[in-house]
Amino acid sequence: MSQVSGSKQSERKRYSYKLSRNNRPIHELPEYHEIDYPEIDVSYAGMRAMSYFFANYCEKERQEFMLCLREENGDMRQCLPEGREVTACGQELLSKIKAQCASEFTEHSDCIHRDVMGVLRNCRQTQWPFEQCMLKKLGIEKLGLGEVQKYRVMDSNRPRFDHETLRINRKPNPPYEPEIDPNYKPPGGWLANPFFSW
Repeated sequence: MSQVSGSKQSERKRYSYKLSRNNRPIHELPEYHEIDYPEIDVSYAGMRAMSYFFANYCEKERQEFMLCLREENGDMRQCLPEGREVTACGQELLSKIKAQCASEFTEHSDCIHRDVMGVLRNCRQTQWPFEQCMLKKLGIEKLGLGEVQKYRVMDSNRPRFDHETLRINRKPNPPYEPEIDPNYKPPGGWLANPFFSW
């Protein structure tokens, strides 16, 4: 899989962000052609069945995407190239699964789909053949429990991020205070209001 190199980092489009007069965010949205990208064509049950192998096979792409989100303070507009890399990696993995382990994958995902309680212990009989097929035919091992959540030091081509530009560090605008004329008097006096009564 091709990574987002340092040269592309300097050429990538930056989406603007500014604060309004009342400190409400004003975002520049991407164009439709910038977000029109083919998704991973699989159901929720299928994605859940391949999730552990997806985490192992696309580890580099996932880390680049999460690093981008961390540096951009969760602004996904700035991480569209990394998101496309993650999607492309998932599509590649799904095509390999369909070519080598289609029957095992289908049986396991169908079992997850039928399991309305969300308890995977009812699908252990289909999970084991699928994991063995992935390991023997594709050489992709299922990550152990808690492996994805571990802290790792990664080698990235991203330039060093300037944390002073983080959106969370930007000072908000001063609160809006309308100008009030202390000598203002309404036309006809204060008692000319038709809603005012003794």
